[in-house]
Parts: sequence; structure tokens; C-alpha cells
Amino acid sequence: MSSNISHGTVVNVLFSAYAIFVATYLLDTLQPVVHEETQNTWVGVLIFIILFAEVLAIYWKNQALASRLEEKEYDELSDYILLIWLAHLVLSTFLVMMALISIGIHFETHPISWTIILFGSIIREIVILTLFLSPPKPMIDKEIAADFILTVFACIAYTAFWGVMAGDIGNVFEKYQTGEAIVQLTVSVLLFYIAFLPTRFGFFTEDVLAWKTNGRLPWIISLILAGIAGISPLIL
Repeated sequence: MSSNISHGTVVNVLFSAYAIFVATYLLDTLQPVVHEETQNTWVGVLIFIILFAEVLAIYWKNQALASRLEEKEYDELSDYILLIWLAHLVLSTFLVMMALISIGIHFETHPISWTIILFGSIIREIVILTLFLSPPKPMIDKEIAADFILTVFACIAYTAFWGVMAGDIGNVFEKYQTGEAIVQLTVSVLLFYIAFLPTRFGFFTEDVLAWKTNGRLPWIISLILAGIAGISPLIL
């Protein structure tokens, strides 16, 4: 890339602002769905829309990247991608289950619907993996739209998955003695990154390239910032 600041780096910064200033409002809506299986049709519809939009955004994103990457650079990505993809599969499955519960479709009463929709979710993930492993041809540049959709997906997925768990724990320094709180916080940081990286799977290609180029330092700094923002519910 011509700039040392990758799009993924910018997204990390935007996510940090979201996690600190905005996430709590969405969290208040999502927590009852997770803990009490409260029906909220709008939450379910929003999740299904963003899951569909992510596939389209990844397609657009890879088209945009094709104009500035060589085919050999795509071949190198296969060494890194499978582990993150598997984590993304778990994340997406969780989101689909949350969406089904939100619109009132429970496994106990609609097992066939659950099976069909979860199978469709797996197909969706296979399509996404194929998009990453198949170098696209440059087409109409819709990278800004793709970045926007992927950023929204990352924020919603973070709040639904990690945000709900972290919100339940609360401030560790108020619940535990200092030594135990530091241990809890250290483990939480590791868990946060395990949960966070799959949420921004659409920026995987740029992240790998940033790591291999002069964009490494800004990307690392932005990732640390995202981590601090992500665990803020545990320390504030």
C-alpha cells in the first residue's frame, strides 16, 4: 500500500472509540437476549442483515485489494488464514443463534429451522473462505462501502460476543484483590483478542500485509489501543 497507515489500522482506532463511547448503548439491548432469551425482532433482523452484508463487503474488499496486490501475495495468505477463519465460524454461529432467539425461533420448538439456518451459516463461511483464497480481478472500487460495512460488523459482533461477557464481569478491581484482579485482567486481554480478531476478519489481508511492511508499527499500536478499549468494562 502507498501509505504506512492501513485501512485495518484506521478501523482499530474507530473500533476503540466505539468500544468506549457507544458500545454500552447496544449492550443494554443485547444482554437480555443472551441471558434471558428475550425476544427482540429488530436485533435478530439487524444481525441477519449484517451477516449477509459482511459477505458482500468482503467480496468488494478483495476486489479493491486486487488492484494493488500481486497473485503471489495471495498465495502467502493461506499460511495464516485457516485459524482465524475457524474462529470467525464460531463467532458467526453464535451470532446466528442469537438472531434466531431474538426473533423467537428456539431450538426446542423449531429444530428443523435451526438445522437449516445453521447449515446455511456454514455455507456462508465456506463462501467467505473461498473469497479469501481465490485472487479476484479488479472491478469497480467499492472499498469505502466495504470498509464501512466491515467496521459496523466488527462493532456489532464485538458487542454481542465479547461485550456481553465483559459486561457481566464488571470492574475486576472492585471484585477481587489486586493480585487476583491483575491475573483476571491478563486472561481477559488474551480472551479479548481471541474474540476480537475474528470480528474484523474482512481486514485480514491488509493486516497481514501491514505486518510485513512499514505499516507494522501503526497497526500494532492501534491493536493495543483496541485491546485497552475492549477491556475497559473490566477496569472502569
